Amino acid sequence: MQTSTAHGPAEVTLDEPADRAFLLVLTHGSNGGVDAPDLLGLGAAPRRAARSRG
Repeated sequence: MQTSTAHGPAEVTLDEPADRAFLLVLTHGSNGGVDAPDLLGLGAAPRRAARSRG
C-alpha cells in the first residue's frame, strides 16, 4: 500500500503472521527500496528464529 509523507509517497509492506509476538518496523533511506537486501535479511531473521525455537 502507499501512504503520503512530508517527502512524497511511501510504500508500506505488511507481513502479518498468525502467531505474531511483536511488531518490527523497518525503514529505508534514500536510494533504498523495500527489496533492499539488508531489509529483506532483517525481516526474515525473526521468522527464522521463531522456527528454530519451535
